[in-house]
Amino acid sequence: MTERSEPMAGNGGKFDDEQLLRLVADVFDRIEPVPDDALQVAYAAIGMASLSDELAILVFDSATADDLVLMRSSAQEHRQLMYEREGLVLDLELHDDGVTIVGLIHPGDADSSGLAVVEVEAQDGTLVSVPVDEHGRFRVLGPPGVVRVRIPGRLVTPWITR
Repeated sequence: MTERSEPMAGNGGKFDDEQLLRLVADVFDRIEPVPDDALQVAYAAIGMASLSDELAILVFDSATADDLVLMRSSAQEHRQLMYEREGLVLDLELHDDGVTIVGLIHPGDADSSGLAVVEVEAQDGTLVSVPVDEHGRFRVLGPPGVVRVRIPGRLVTPWITR
């Protein structure tokens, strides 16, 4: 039996709840530490708490608008999308080069609405930020593939497949 130089509990050999929880946590940290990727997922989940509050609704998609398709030629130059959330409207044009996105935010007064930046995010986490001009317009060469567009704190689109 080994002798300890520190007393195990300062209250006559009894642990209070806080001391016991610290001791158990210390043992688990030594025996089986939390994997780094699990910590990253947990921290990301905290940031996702308000995501459903910001999620925009798709109002229009030129790829599914039958009457518009009949008026166009078969060579479609770009796809038009319109999203809305709480009176804020985001119009997007996805060009057929797979990277160019042109957008317009209504209301267009970026300065008074606090809409100074738009972010385009890829599924791998790549993030491209672009400033919005005084009329609510922006143009960005985003990452190729599936993306979503975010107006930080105000609106985020679902994932968009080009």
